[in-house]
Amino acid sequence: QVLGGVTSITLTEDGTHFFAGTTLSNIYWVDTDTLTAELRSTCHHERINQVAFPSGYSDVFATSSVSDIRVWNAQTRQELLRIQVPNMECHCLDFMRDGRSIVCGWSDGKVR
Repeated sequence: QVLGGVTSITLTEDGTHFFAGTTLSNIYWVDTDTLTAELRSTCHHERINQVAFPSGYSDVFATSSVSDIRVWNAQTRQELLRIQVPNMECHCLDFMRDGRSIVCGWSDGKVR
């Protein structure tokens, strides 16, 4: 099972694995015997509303988008955490001054 509809598949030369791309901007590495999918690359599939860095720390950053908040490793460009609230858009976010939590504003008028 992968997130989003599968839009592309590229089989490896030896036929043991394939890459699968999806409508939700995810790329998976899939074992052809077990059909086990491992997420290899991801990004937002809609606009990004805000980007925030913790105060005095540039190794991670967070992004808010139409369907989620994501926390990223700035050095490796890998997603570390995804926060989703069903049927809600995150309009804005910021790190608390101690960097341990995120405050965010959602389309339902709530701050979480």
